[in-house]
Amino acid sequence: MDSNRIEGSWAELKGKAKQQWGNLTESELTQIGGKKDELMGRLQARYGYGKVRAKQEVESWLESVGQSGESVIAQVSAAKDSAKQMADNFSSAMQKSVENNPIATLAMVGAVAFVIGAIWKS
Repeated sequence: MDSNRIEGSWAELKGKAKQQWGNLTESELTQIGGKKDELMGRLQARYGYGKVRAKQEVESWLESVGQSGESVIAQVSAAKDSAKQMADNFSSAMQKSVENNPIATLAMVGAVAFVIGAIWKS
């Protein structure tokens, strides 16, 4: 993953960014989408900052909200790895279930589908 992206937590950080830099519009914050370079560029344009100042502002802000770029990347990576592990475990369990008892597995899948359908309708 690109180390200049903080998009994994951008939904949370967007509101805090708006508080920090009120001259940035909602549309601009959406377009930034968690890209640090894009945020720095918008700060340069809106506030007249130089590159170094914009970078310092962003890094300082990230530290103040407890989100260094590296920690965000680590969190996203850990979540991705965890989701992959869960999917692999589920896949293995389903495969064993189908091999050992296909009729019971089919009944279970049907029951789960029925419950999901009933919940979905309501």
